[in-house]
Order: sequence, then C-alpha cells, then structure tokens
Amino acid sequence: MPVVSAGVSMRVNVLSYLVAEVWYAHPFQRPNAKNQWGFQLTPGW
Repeated sequence: MPVVSAGVSMRVNVLSYLVAEVWYAHPFQRPNAKNQWGFQLTPGW
C-alpha cells in the first residue's frame, strides 16, 4: 500500500553551497495526526 500525502515545499540555494528545504504536508492515512512540517539542509553538489 503506498503512502499518500499532499503538501508543499520550497528549496533555496544558499550561496551556491547548500540547498535549504522547508516542507509542509498533510498525511491522509493517519486521520488523527496533525499536519507535518520539516526543514533540511543538503549539499549543493
């Protein structure tokens, strides 16, 4: 069974060195759970 959710995310290149991402999602398969958000940094190469 696939995991199903809907949301938005935004990625920003930070000084051509890092990629910063902020995301916000609503999980449909967990009806008692609230919306989730997160932040991550990844290398830009």
